Amino acid sequence: MFKHLLDFSYKRDWKQAIIFFVVLFLIGIILPVVVSIIDSILFPLSASFDRGVQIGFYGAVIFNLIIACLLIKGKRFYKNIYYLLLTILCPFLGLLGLGITAEAILAFLTTKKIVQQDIPTVPVN
Repeated sequence: MFKHLLDFSYKRDWKQAIIFFVVLFLIGIILPVVVSIIDSILFPLSASFDRGVQIGFYGAVIFNLIIACLLIKGKRFYKNIYYLLLTILCPFLGLLGLGITAEAILAFLTTKKIVQQDIPTVPVN
């Protein structure tokens, strides 16, 4: 179940997508907390709750952007405009404070198969 967790080209079933979502959610919570702790140790005079909120907010956007880019590359979503737009939407959802929704969309998109090359060929006379 955890074998293909970081393989972004792997087509997951629903159970694996839910596990992927939970792992994304936990990483999205733990990573900003660790960065906030390191920030408060390195810069003790600027440590405040508002600073931690900013780190968490921008961290969620950057985290969703990285996962979205890895998913676009792994699943070749740049060949399908609908999947591409849905994937690009995720970091903007993070800007609106809807990071958990963005992670759910990214987990859903991992259940889709790799987009194949659909280039029509023109016969040469």
